[in-house]
Amino acid sequence: MRIFFARFCASVLSASVLMASVPVFAGEAEDEEVTARREKEARDKLDAEKKSKKPPAVGSKDNPFGTEKADPDAVDISKFTGKTPDAPATPNAPFGNNTGTEINPLCPSCKGMGILPNLPYKPYTKIDGQASSSPDFAPPWKYCDKCQKSMDIKLISEDMKQRQQQALEHKQFEQFAGKPLAAIETPFVAIHSQLPAATNKLVANTLEKCVGILQANSKSMVLVTTRPDTDDIIMLADQGTYDAYIDKAMVQNDAESRNLSKKSTGVSAFHVHMFRLVSPGAPPESRAVFGFGQMLMRSTTDNKAKPWLVEGFAAYCENATLGTNQNYTFTYEKTDVKFEKNWTEQMKKSVKEGKMKQWLEIFNVDMSHMKPFEYLSCYSIVSCLIKIDPIRFDKFVQLVRDGEDTGPAIEKAYGRKIADLQTLWLQWLQNQK
Repeated sequence: MRIFFARFCASVLSASVLMASVPVFAGEAEDEEVTARREKEARDKLDAEKKSKKPPAVGSKDNPFGTEKADPDAVDISKFTGKTPDAPATPNAPFGNNTGTEINPLCPSCKGMGILPNLPYKPYTKIDGQASSSPDFAPPWKYCDKCQKSMDIKLISEDMKQRQQQALEHKQFEQFAGKPLAAIETPFVAIHSQLPAATNKLVANTLEKCVGILQANSKSMVLVTTRPDTDDIIMLADQGTYDAYIDKAMVQNDAESRNLSKKSTGVSAFHVHMFRLVSPGAPPESRAVFGFGQMLMRSTTDNKAKPWLVEGFAAYCENATLGTNQNYTFTYEKTDVKFEKNWTEQMKKSVKEGKMKQWLEIFNVDMSHMKPFEYLSCYSIVSCLIKIDPIRFDKFVQLVRDGEDTGPAIEKAYGRKIADLQTLWLQWLQNQK
């Protein structure tokens, strides 16, 4: 049995803000292959230790929900989307039916993904019933030229077609909504929408723009592991349809959980993000790319990322793609948080006013009753880590995926102590606009 638990999303009005570029930070580093080998040995040891431990007893302090595994974010996707919860493609098996060369987890080129982005990225969207946006479409990724030399590039196209066909399981979404929904696909997510065609196209193009930015940052596929057969964004136009969807999708939840979902403007979980339009409020493309950012980080880390990292990365994706910050997440109880138009400038003010928290405190926030400067800190820290070195950020999230706690993972990836990185962040922040 799995208990449904979701994070609730809200939108705020905000003007645009663009992040300035900064010099790349070069911390102490060692040979990448040596580092990868050492980290793999540590991961193998950690996995062995985990397997030797008995799971917590049902109802114990470590397992209060009575589930087989203590996992507060566990979501039965089949109940929320109607899809069969097949095992999603993992970072080490991105094609599902890959039977070719074994992927090398130590490969410094693809970082153990087995694939590399085709750059510059060419956006691709497909609306069900219409021709694709690019008949001469080239796959968004290719096999790693170092560890996957023998693989046939045709397998990628075949895999993408198979995933798109599976993503067309669309009737369940319409049954939950009680209304017809448009089906739109990108290589990374399926969209189910009650909104106008022009809006759907804008949202899909915005998500593809986000993917292009993430791939261009580190020249890798580490941060883009979602796929349209396993990951969904649901966009609804009105409160009535939104309420009806929640009642049908969350029928096994208590009334309190459903009511809280209805009071929010959206619900976000491991493989799904759903929202309704709010006027005045953030536009659909803003809502979608924020939720997409949450889904990407959860997928990349196998749902092991702490709330601060999921929230901060989602805010970064929205800002990097649209130049705005108009969304935030809360849990358990609806929270109305007021933000200024420019989150970076507001973060600077918070620091001057002494509201700043140590990074180690931010790493343990639980999204419940968070203060504005805590949201701003999540966004600012993630933005800083990506801007100063996106390649090290990839390594950081992979360490999180492999079971490392936030602090040690950052220190290993960036080659500096948390205190030193926090000092660097404060210096970096003062140069942002």
